[in-house]
Formats: sequence, structure tokens, C-alpha cells
Amino acid sequence: IFWTISSNFSFALLLAVSVFVIACPHALGLAVPLVVSRLTSISAKNGLLIQNRTSLEKINTIKYALMDKTGTLTDGKFIVRDVIDFTDETDILQIMAALEGSSTHPIAQSIVSAAKPLKNLKVEAVENIPGVGIKGQVNQNFYQIVNYKYLRENQLSYDEQKIAQYLDLGLTLSFLINEQQDVLGFIALGDSPKADAKAFINGLLAQGITPVMLTGDNKETAQKIASALNIPEFRAELKPEDKAEIVKEYQKKAGVLFIGDGVNDAPALKQSDIGVAMGITGTEVSKDASSMILADDNFATIIKAVLNGRNVYRNIKNAIQFLLSGNMAAIIAVLVCSVAALPSPFKPVHLLFINLLTDSLPALAIGMEPSDPELLKQKPRKPEEGILTGKFVSHLFGYGALIAAATMAAFCMGLNRSDAMGATMAFATLTLARLFHGFTCRSERSLVDLKFSTNLWSIGAFAAGTLLLAAVLFLPGLQILFEVTPLSGIEYATILGLAITPTIFIQGYKFITSKKRKNLLK
Repeated sequence: IFWTISSNFSFALLLAVSVFVIACPHALGLAVPLVVSRLTSISAKNGLLIQNRTSLEKINTIKYALMDKTGTLTDGKFIVRDVIDFTDETDILQIMAALEGSSTHPIAQSIVSAAKPLKNLKVEAVENIPGVGIKGQVNQNFYQIVNYKYLRENQLSYDEQKIAQYLDLGLTLSFLINEQQDVLGFIALGDSPKADAKAFINGLLAQGITPVMLTGDNKETAQKIASALNIPEFRAELKPEDKAEIVKEYQKKAGVLFIGDGVNDAPALKQSDIGVAMGITGTEVSKDASSMILADDNFATIIKAVLNGRNVYRNIKNAIQFLLSGNMAAIIAVLVCSVAALPSPFKPVHLLFINLLTDSLPALAIGMEPSDPELLKQKPRKPEEGILTGKFVSHLFGYGALIAAATMAAFCMGLNRSDAMGATMAFATLTLARLFHGFTCRSERSLVDLKFSTNLWSIGAFAAGTLLLAAVLFLPGLQILFEVTPLSGIEYATILGLAITPTIFIQGYKFITSKKRKNLLK
């Protein structure tokens, strides 16, 4: 293309190589790993262990948070509230404790604990029934412990009014039946929600994330817990294998986070986009299947993780915008010069200096931008939505065009004296403009709202970049190495004025179009 424009092959090759060097955002390979590593470290300090670093970015797309009830949303410490015996011939508490003796389920352990001291009963042929309960022989008599769903589905005879009294209290019921399918009685158990569970649910709702509770408990009890915690959706009377299938169902709609603690939760943890296991109460199997571990079992840590995840994506996106818009400015300048048959505005060494030194520092500083609570008010990003959205691309070209205009103005002014002076002024203006541009790309908000002091790294990057540029422009040895010519005070002032102009325009645009400003204008 450049050879077509210019008949001079050497000049065309120089322009082509220049564009190639400019177009590669070299600092990106350093900025992205740094951002992810830093926020992984912050998450660990906050009590969230990241086992898969991609989950920090994925959390930005989460629309549904599915979670187990027992042991996750509730304490998982069941208390036997009442024992209802429909016969006088059996001690249902002792029989149920005998059958549940080898189980590790919280309900089973609570029944065993309530029955102590245990009677010496002969227990044989004990077998778990997934999604139902357990069966076996006690003193050579066959018994089954079943849930309320089993009674309804098998149309067993029971005292509906009596059972309804306990269901209305939100209690979990375990029934004992014999070989003839007679309901001998039931035990009512209570499990309290965790102290921070409701605040966690409200926090998710405020972020546009829909909480969904999954439980094997009866619908009535699930409804009580869901209402108490302000959970809009729940699924009850589930078998362990149902959870992974429900995760798949919700994944067809959007990104899914699953929170669980038990062995039965492992398939759902593995299937979900992000699986979070409880660090204290969770089993080793659930931890191995998860991408994150909640070390302190504190739900507030998950809210911080969502904020950190959104911050990771924002910082990476802003760093990319900074690098590409600055590179676009240089490309536009080179293209304009080639079309207008002007000399190249940059020496190759100028482009290497910009890409390897002055670009890297602001990009890294943007990656260090602290979390903004405003990010929690944003809606979850669609998983299929890429970085190069229409808005992003329009800003990329717009910002690039402004910086290119300032650079070309400086180049044309310097070109009136000599080609070397033009290249020097274009180089200095582009470098300084991109250093100023680093402040602009920190956030979508203007610096009036954001404040310089919230990211001291950006100030340090600007100062270091300016010092490096000053060394090149003022030190005789570096002047020769970087092929720059000495400048006068007026020319330095011109460079400064032109370099800061794009930032002034962009900041003015952000100030006027910010939501906060719109509300004030109303």
C-alpha cells in the first residue's frame, strides 16, 4: 500500500515497518498478568482463595447465583424441635437414630444427638435412598426414613393437618414408615439462616445478580427460608444430581455462580461458570471441584470478589483502550504523512521509545486502578460481549484522532524549520500527549469526579515518563542516540500546549456526559 503511494521503496518500507511497530501494544503482555496477579493477591487477603485466575474475569458476567441451602445459607446445625409419634408401640426417635448412626448428613447427626443416650438396637442392611432418605432393619423389623415428598408421591395416609402446623413454621420433617408403608411418626427439625445471609442476598440483588436457592427440603420449608432471606427464586425437593442439571439450565440464559459445601455439590460446582466452596464447613471434595474457596465462610467476601472481578475487566479494558488509542494516533499521523507525501513524522527509535517505555508505565498504572463501588451498580456483562464494542471503538478512533491532530500540528510547525525539527516535535508531542492520556483512560468518569489522588501510581507513571522524555530532549548523548534536535523555550511551550489539548477536550466531554452531571442539569 505504501509503495503504491510512494515510488520510493525504501521510504515505503520504513513507513510500513513503522506502522507495524506502532500497531503492536507491547505493554499489554505485561499489564494484563500484573492486573490479574494483583487482584488475586487482594482477594486472598480478603479471604477468597482463587484456584482458577480466569474466574476473576468471568465473575463480571455472572447473572445468576445458585446456592445450596443447608450449610451454605443456613448454619447447617439442625435442632430437633419436636418428635411426633403416631403409635405407642415404637420409640421412633431411637429407631431413626439407629438408622442414621453412620450418616454424616447434618439432619442425621442432629437426630442421633437428640436420641442420646442411645439404646442398644440391632441394625442391619442399612442403605441410602438418594433424594428420599434411608432404609434398613432395626431389631429385625424393616423401617424407612423418608421425606415429605415421598409421602405425597406414594399417596401414603398421614395427618395432613398435624403436618401442616410444622410446615407453616418452616421446619424440616423426617418421617418414619414401616414395611407396610404406615407412617409411624415424624421428627421436626429447625435450621437457622446464617447471620450475614440476608445482607449477602440483598447485595447480589443490588448488583443485578439473581440469587436462586437449591434444596432437597420440602417446598413449604424452602418457601419460608426464601421469604426470610428475600430470595426471589428457589427449587425444592431436589435430588443431589438435580443441582448440576439446574446449573446447566440457567447457563443457557447467562453466567452462573454456584455456592456449595457438600460432597453432593461437587458436580454443580464443577459445572458452573464459577464454583465457590465454603472453606470452613465445606468438604475437601467440594473445594477440589471449585474455582474459588471462601476461606472464612463470610458471604461479604463474595461481594468483594464480584467488585474485584468487575475491576479486573474494567482495568484491562481501559489499559487496552489507552494503548490502542495512542497507537491509533501514531498510525493516523504516519498515514497522513504518506498520503500528503510528507517525510515520516517519526524515527524508528522514537517509536521504540514510546512503545517500550512511556506506554508501559501508564498502562501498568491503569492496571493498578483501585475498585470503584460504582462498579457494583453496573449490570452483569453478557458473556458473548467482547471488548471491542461500538462505544469502545468509537472512543478509540475519537481519542486517537485528537492525539493525532495535536501530533500533526506539532510536526507541521517543526517541518517549517527542518525535517529533523518536525520529527522531534512530533515525537515529543505524541509522547507527552500519551502520558496525559493515561489519566483519561483510568475511568469513564472525568478526573473532576475521580480525583488524581485515588491512584498515585498514575501520577508516578506520568512523572517517570516525563523525566525519561526530558532526558532524551535535554541530554546531548541521548539527543544523538534518539535523533532529536535541540528545541527553544517557545517550542517546548508549544509541545506542552498541544500535548495537553486532547486530554482537555476528552475530560470536558466526560464531564458533560457523565450521569452525575446530567442529573444536576435536570
